[in-house]
Amino acid sequence: MLVKRKSWIVLCLVLTLVAVAAIAGLAPGGQAARAADNIVIVVDPGHGYSDRGVDSGAIGIDGTQEADLNRQLGAKIANQLKSAGYTVYSTLPLADGIPNLLPNGTVSLETRKNKVNELGPDLFISVHHDAAPGRAAGPRGTSVLYATDQLAEAMRPLSKAMATSVYQSVASLGYTVGNRAQPVTHADATVLYRTNAPAITLEAGFLTNAQDLAQVKDPAKQTEMAAKVVEGIRNFVAANPLPNRDATPPTASMIYTSESPTSAPHFNGEVSGVTDPSGVAGVRFAVYREGNTDPNKVKWYDGVDLGSDGRWGMLAQEADFTPWAGTYIIEAYATDTKNNTGAIGVTSMVVQGDASPPTATSVYTSASPTSASNFNGEVSGVTDPSGVRNVYFHVYRNGDRNTTKRYDGVYLGNNGRWGMLAQEADFAPWAGSYTIEAYATDNKGNTGSLGAASMVVQGDASPPTATSVYTSASPTSASNFNGEVSGVTDPSGVRNVYFHVYRNGDRNTTKRYDGVYLGNNGRWGMLAQEADFAPWAGNYTIEAYATDNKGNTGLLGAASMIVQGDASPPTATSVYTSASPTSASHFNGEVSGVTDPSGVAGVRFAVYREGSSPVWYDGVYLGDNGRWGMLARETDFTPWAGNYTIEVYATDAKGNTGAIGVTSMIVQGDASPPTATSVYTSASPTTTSSFNVEVSGVRDENGIAGMQYAVYVNGDQSTLKLYDGVYLGDNGRYGAVVQTADFNNWNGTYTIDAYATDNKGNRGLLGSASMIVQYTDPAEYKIMGTPESTQAQLVNYYKKSATFPQSVYGMTLEQFVEIYWQEATFEGVKPEVAFIQMCNETGFLRYGAQVTPEQLNFCGLKTRDGSVFASFPDVRTGVAAQVQHLKCYASTEPLVNSNNVDPRWPLVARGCAPTVESLGGRWAGADYGIHLRNMLNALKSVSSVATAALTAPLPDVAEQAPAETADNAVLDQEVSVLLDEQAAANDEILPEVKEETADLFKDVLAPQDAPALSAQESADAAQRIAALFRAGVEADAAKDGSGGSLPQQYGITAEEFAAMYIEAAANAGIRHEIAFAQAMVETDFLRKETGGFNMGGLADTEAPDVRSSIVAQADLLKDLAAGDLAQLDEAWVQRLLAVLEIVDQWRAGADANTIAQALNEV
Repeated sequence: MLVKRKSWIVLCLVLTLVAVAAIAGLAPGGQAARAADNIVIVVDPGHGYSDRGVDSGAIGIDGTQEADLNRQLGAKIANQLKSAGYTVYSTLPLADGIPNLLPNGTVSLETRKNKVNELGPDLFISVHHDAAPGRAAGPRGTSVLYATDQLAEAMRPLSKAMATSVYQSVASLGYTVGNRAQPVTHADATVLYRTNAPAITLEAGFLTNAQDLAQVKDPAKQTEMAAKVVEGIRNFVAANPLPNRDATPPTASMIYTSESPTSAPHFNGEVSGVTDPSGVAGVRFAVYREGNTDPNKVKWYDGVDLGSDGRWGMLAQEADFTPWAGTYIIEAYATDTKNNTGAIGVTSMVVQGDASPPTATSVYTSASPTSASNFNGEVSGVTDPSGVRNVYFHVYRNGDRNTTKRYDGVYLGNNGRWGMLAQEADFAPWAGSYTIEAYATDNKGNTGSLGAASMVVQGDASPPTATSVYTSASPTSASNFNGEVSGVTDPSGVRNVYFHVYRNGDRNTTKRYDGVYLGNNGRWGMLAQEADFAPWAGNYTIEAYATDNKGNTGLLGAASMIVQGDASPPTATSVYTSASPTSASHFNGEVSGVTDPSGVAGVRFAVYREGSSPVWYDGVYLGDNGRWGMLARETDFTPWAGNYTIEVYATDAKGNTGAIGVTSMIVQGDASPPTATSVYTSASPTTTSSFNVEVSGVRDENGIAGMQYAVYVNGDQSTLKLYDGVYLGDNGRYGAVVQTADFNNWNGTYTIDAYATDNKGNRGLLGSASMIVQYTDPAEYKIMGTPESTQAQLVNYYKKSATFPQSVYGMTLEQFVEIYWQEATFEGVKPEVAFIQMCNETGFLRYGAQVTPEQLNFCGLKTRDGSVFASFPDVRTGVAAQVQHLKCYASTEPLVNSNNVDPRWPLVARGCAPTVESLGGRWAGADYGIHLRNMLNALKSVSSVATAALTAPLPDVAEQAPAETADNAVLDQEVSVLLDEQAAANDEILPEVKEETADLFKDVLAPQDAPALSAQESADAAQRIAALFRAGVEADAAKDGSGGSLPQQYGITAEEFAAMYIEAAANAGIRHEIAFAQAMVETDFLRKETGGFNMGGLADTEAPDVRSSIVAQADLLKDLAAGDLAQLDEAWVQRLLAVLEIVDQWRAGADANTIAQALNEV
């Protein structure tokens, strides 16, 4: 029934909506502001499912598949949008709580577009990742795409505005470069082009750029990116009125319940005529007892679509309310596909209590007395106003309730009938007089007796009986016959039937067959097969037996069957082959006229060469006149040539097999591979990067199809490379040129095996040769040899980059260098190579997380098993281990030092890397050797003038200390004398250093005739400097994660910062590249924290702001170029010299990443 009054819940909802509307006001342009929960957004994770191999998208440089990252980032964006209050859908399955539009496994763009437009969302965002295959150091950064030719023209400006808003938010993260809002056409963006809503595509980063790849795989960075996308969408929605959507909820015709009042344990509520122009997404029912004012006690039921006339329903259960009795209010609410929800009706229901148990019409059993092994009990007409919960029966024998068994009643489906079945197994003994009592419980828990009945059980010892036993028509020549028995019955029921079948009266041939129940008139049957008897022909007896449910077994009857057999195999007209003799690589065999009364099951051919085993071929039916054939191939026989016999056998449908003919074939063949006179190389050993290999006298009577050389190094066939032989035109000569670069320029013994193949496919080894390669690229830096630097250069190079930790090693830097010099020259290793490698591997003895200074491991050596990094007892042993390991790579000569302390000496191929460059890809990564060579080049540019500490080393005071009881004043006096001597030595050397470097510093000045930069040239220079700054920060982004932006206190962009340098340098008449590069070295790319701004790096020269600091630095460099070297720190001077050399490389065209890396190393 339809109730017109409004409930308090509807009133609350109305008041709440009015209050929200009043607070929200109007959006720009006069349009009412759209609440987040009234905005529908579709998130589309691009491509498909990598785990199923369905459209995995782009592939990253480490194998990462784009589809995985699209779904990870898409899930984070969807969840954050949902948390922000938006209504969110996804195209592909993303996360719990986010409904998806496409069936699991569907990735079609057309289907995506259709499903999205069917939903009609307010916004659409597709999530992708970019790639530029083959350009690992190429483009990077984030893009936000929109379609300039979107079919829905009204959406184009909104799509562009949304792309710009999201781009601006994502770009503020600052950890990628190249951010842009980018227009595309439908040729590049099918889904964007066809979506009827503001639509964008987010390209989160390049999977082919190592820095981008690390960012987009980081879950924390994904969360940051998702937050910025949501921020951009929120900003877009706030600034742009969205197209009006349907805001009206569904309507309905009427709401009603089942008959009221009721005492049943449930009642239903229904609403009909529910409709909405956009479609009905769902209906919910709020049910509560009248007088309730607590919203927490309202029960909500999801409506069930009843399938016609807009009908939806629900079922309220007694278990949902305590107490059950009372007056209930049922309110219905509907939501359309646009997420609009509203009340569509209200009705009520009165529930009354119940204390009476069920009643029944009668209780009865099966016919009594019985000798069966079971009997049933039934009760009919069981009913109760609240419904019948269950029925059960109590059964006991001879009036003795101690024998009672309880049986749960089974509902029999009409007129309130319930039943049970008592089994002989439930009582011992079985015979006797039984009482059957029936009880019932209603849905209110009321239980009572329904009535009683009785049953007399008598015993049974008779087996089953049958009407007749018979078989299929006899005699038969078929391959099977059946046996049947009908009318099988027994008062206790038939447990099973089986048959005994035997041939010619001989029971030793008996086979037992379990009978199969054939379903009417007590019929059971079996099927005897020809395969069960050998031979099959004969006179058969079929006996049928049955067992009842009391275990009584007896013979039901017998029948007979005569089987007439077939023992003849097929016959054929003729057997023949293709023309004989033949030199072809195959021949056929055929047989015609193959026939048999029972049919031909198959034909096989046995083919064998004189003295060989046969090869069997299944015949192929050729379709007319009983023709069957086969094809023998050269690959089936080795050798191929010879006299062949072809025997043919056929099998009929009865399984009779026999020979049906024989023929023969002569094959004239070739099975020998080519031969050669000799295999040889150019003169061995060789010191060149290539050598020749040749073979002469190669011949074969069938001609040479091809020639190959298999080349491998030091007996290791895993290094094998194949070279095709080139015909050299006389005396069967074939040659090839082996390049050592194909083997990473390995030195050692190269083995060359020569193979040839003739035109018959016969391939064989012609012979082998060897070559000893002792090659060194003259342009590369040899590891072994006399030093090419001085000890002073090693000391000065180290001081440029770090302070020596004297307290850790108990010695001075000069003494540390001396140990390197001694150990390296002792083994013939250039000491500067070992020292530079130490600086690289330990970060100038700063070390990292994997190796500690206390391990005295200067080159990252691991233990023999490679499980951990090795430790050494003292500095000299650690240095010796490094030097020995270098010698192991660079030379085949034995160690001079009889004490081998290199734990991995036996694991290296001796002499495999004679140069620094060739360490790349062996000691470490592919660029390792080049990096060391660059450091060696920098070392050689360092001054070779020794410091005072090197020419007059300070003795170890601790070693000279007197006994603990000595006068401390004496010790102080000795130390003072030593310090005075060191200062005097420095005073003597400093003028030499100044004279040597003064001319170099003139390069700081800009050429006097250099024209002033134009505005465009200044802008281009600023862009170039800003790019260098960003490359420098990103080269070591792990330090602070700044992502290419200036620290916050600078308050300017990188381009503005660069423009200040160009202006200040022009005013001072110096080169702006040198000023900027020096500032990056002195401030560690603006990472160093000081009291003020200090771009020049000298003490006590801080400035109050950025521009003042840059001007002061430019003036200092101007004075320096004019020859004013007074009061300059030697380390500062050395760093500036290094900067001059790096800037020369920058001017020569080196890229920003290379220059930034070099400046970071300084």
